[in-house]
Amino acid sequence: MTSSETLYLASHILSMARIGDASIEAELLVC
Repeated sequence: MTSSETLYLASHILSMARIGDASIEAELLVC
């Protein structure tokens, strides 16, 4: 991978992580 692809993936994963934090915490509480 090129450095630009790595930066793109990293920023995408971070943005998805922010969105998914609440749902992940909810799933942990359900379990």
